[in-house]
Amino acid sequence: MRKSLYSSLILVAVSACGGGSAGSAPATEEGLQQTAKEMAEVTFDNPVGMYDYLSAQCRSEISRGDFAGQAMFAKVFLDAIVDGRTVTIATVNTRNVTATSGEAEVIVELDGEVFESEPGYDTYVYEDGAWKSTDCPEADLFGDESDDESDAPSDTVGGELRSADEVRAEEAVQGTRGEFGSTVELDGVTVTLSSPTVLESDEPTLRTDIRVENRLTEQLWYVPTEIICAGSPAAGTWGWESTFSPGDEIPSGSYADGYVDLKLPNPDYNDEPPPCDSPAHIVVRPVPDSWDDIGQAVWQIPDDLLMRLNN
Repeated sequence: MRKSLYSSLILVAVSACGGGSAGSAPATEEGLQQTAKEMAEVTFDNPVGMYDYLSAQCRSEISRGDFAGQAMFAKVFLDAIVDGRTVTIATVNTRNVTATSGEAEVIVELDGEVFESEPGYDTYVYEDGAWKSTDCPEADLFGDESDDESDAPSDTVGGELRSADEVRAEEAVQGTRGEFGSTVELDGVTVTLSSPTVLESDEPTLRTDIRVENRLTEQLWYVPTEIICAGSPAAGTWGWESTFSPGDEIPSGSYADGYVDLKLPNPDYNDEPPPCDSPAHIVVRPVPDSWDDIGQAVWQIPDDLLMRLNN
């Protein structure tokens, strides 16, 4: 049975002085211990970075954007539980370690007292020169545990049925449309995209200037910014070298700007992403602390730029 991401974050609460990113580690017990400790540290300092520690199977089930939203949301609860207390990693235990798989548990202390007496072992697999967690978070933040069939539709839609991916892709780009260089007005937030440029890089990348103004009475804690192609609901990721980070908070009465480097969707994690069909869009969806739906801003990528990305 999968843990919720919230539970996973609590079980790997970490040292405030840590931090790191997913990297290579030997296929040994020591390498697994190192990875489990790094993952715990990233949980506290940069929870979005936990995505890079997930197995390929886990990453195929949840996009980086969806994971980031869950991670940032769960961290709010984690910070409330920690509440200024000293958090340390007391021990990292491993068992059943082979060249391809192993198990690890992280023992956490709050002010010197064990936080979870039986945190339990998580399973890791060794992929592409690194240990990866198989503890996949649910794609839906709150899960779908309801067995109530009363909400099921009593009628079906007549006529020819459409691909579920096609329908979800259309739903994913619903919102207030904008033109590059112009500002989109949402409910208390404005978003401006301008100067989209295809970068000369190893991975197809579209750089665009972005400015987000928050006139709400609450902060924005997450502003996912992603490319979505026609025919598929899969969302692309953003480059960590961007000067505008979609994971950064934007306090009430402030703005954030810079450029964001957007990657094409690659749902199967191939060496190269599949071609992005037209029309393709950039979707910006600000998320306030209250989780109120304030809408999303949508820009269509010009076909000449899309062609260059695909080539």
